[in-house]
Amino acid sequence: HRVDRRQRQMCIRDSFFTLHLLPDRAQLYANIERRFDEMIEGGGFDEVKKLQELNLSPSIPIMKALGVPEMLAYVSGTMNMDAAIDCSKQATRNLAKRQMTWFRNQGKPDLILTDFGPNALKTSISAISKFLSS
Repeated sequence: HRVDRRQRQMCIRDSFFTLHLLPDRAQLYANIERRFDEMIEGGGFDEVKKLQELNLSPSIPIMKALGVPEMLAYVSGTMNMDAAIDCSKQATRNLAKRQMTWFRNQGKPDLILTDFGPNALKTSISAISKFLSS
């Protein structure tokens, strides 16, 4: 007897617990801004200068990492610092938005967490326990 694709997916889907972490977009973007600023203050441009000195191919993954092309443009003199930082932050926000969209399109999760406060662990454990006992 043949099981159609949709039925197989449903059987597979029912065998694991799915949890989506979807922070508030405004808070997520604020965290991205803060973390990038911390990276710059921690020597981000110095690290990119060292990468540049290695004369690596622009096609390898590290040279395409978030922020690296924009920071390379700054250290090469083809972009000012503010523009490099702004473009890097925007690229990171764009990736975060694509990831959130991808998760939303993966089917209905068993639990969506939007608040990561003190109740998040309790909520998660309760939902997982319910799932395991069903």
